[in-house]
Amino acid sequence: MEKTEQTINLDELVVDLKSCDFRHVDDTTLCQFGLKLRVVSLIAEQMDPDNLSPKQRELIVEALKYNSIVEKEMSNRGYRVMDSSDLSEMSSEEIRASLMYVPMQTLVDWYEELKHTTCSEEDAQLLLHLGDELMRRSLENCGGIPS
Repeated sequence: MEKTEQTINLDELVVDLKSCDFRHVDDTTLCQFGLKLRVVSLIAEQMDPDNLSPKQRELIVEALKYNSIVEKEMSNRGYRVMDSSDLSEMSSEEIRASLMYVPMQTLVDWYEELKHTTCSEEDAQLLLHLGDELMRRSLENCGGIPS
């Protein structure tokens, strides 16, 4: 899987968030805001505040003020930003139901990445769920099982 690097410009993100009418923005833009805010939140949690400049701390706080607004609008449209740690807190049934809506290529990429990095029981269980969903879809596509 090809690795890509994405940079989140906090100055631009805050300007974009301040000027956005979230109820009328298209789904792709809304989900991009949700992903960026999730990344900013995760990084902010992991970083030592002493390693950030006052301006960086200010921008992070300002950006994260929009997190609940974006999450609420995403939820209203049926979207949610999730990662492996979210799935590990769900029941097997909830995980299977969530994976049904993940695009096939995303499942394949996630499975391949997790296959090489699995280091916990939760990761191993997620790998099994991913494998089961890939098998289910493959059989379904070949006429092996009804959808």
